[in-house]
Amino acid sequence: MQKNSLFTKGFIIGLIITFIVSILVAGAIFGLGIMITTSEGHEWDENLLVNLTDAFSISGLLGILIYLMAWVAGKGAFDMIAYSVKLFWYNTFHKNVKETNLPNSYAEYVELKHGQEKSSILYILLGSLPALLVGMILFIIYMVNVG
Repeated sequence: MQKNSLFTKGFIIGLIITFIVSILVAGAIFGLGIMITTSEGHEWDENLLVNLTDAFSISGLLGILIYLMAWVAGKGAFDMIAYSVKLFWYNTFHKNVKETNLPNSYAEYVELKHGQEKSSILYILLGSLPALLVGMILFIIYMVNVG
């Protein structure tokens, strides 16, 4: 019997951690919005719905953007930069580059890097979507009340 490889223990833990971090970031953004609102001489609850909408929307979007950045990095978008920086580092701070574990060429580096099995990072996207959805729902509520 083959086990579903997506919902492993690590995936569930990553999903929970991503969700918690997303909520904490939303709380920090909300707190910052309240501080700005009160420093401008307004009552903290005057823009409560706007601050909540901003907090959840930005938190969810940040998580999705982090997922997209990690996804393109996993596809090899930054391999040349990483290899160049490692080669520069080893040439600068080591006596002999051949004594390090850096492959001899960029082609070998890419082959080694993409030959490794990669774990799924989908938990970042799935853990960030609830915050974005809450932000969008709050935005709809705000637009209905304003309009």
